[in-house]
Amino acid sequence: MAHKIINDVDNRVEIYFDGKPSNEIRDFLKQNHFRWYPYAKCWYSYKSKHNIDIANKALEMVSQNKSSAITTPVKIVEPKKEKQVN
Repeated sequence: MAHKIINDVDNRVEIYFDGKPSNEIRDFLKQNHFRWYPYAKCWYSYKSKHNIDIANKALEMVSQNKSSAITTPVKIVEPKKEKQVN
């Protein structure tokens, strides 16, 4: 699912998802000035009452639409080719 953390040290709101959020949720976060933080693998914005409300709304969106809110990317791995020894 997803959860939020109020990070007082860095003065920001962080949202963590178990997988990749749907386009609808990512667009919602982007429109509300949240950014992707690849190092921590979370969406974040500055801590304010408004941004905490936006984070709560995003979590509500996930819980209302559990089937399509999180999409896990599929990674296709090609088998390694063995070297031929003559």
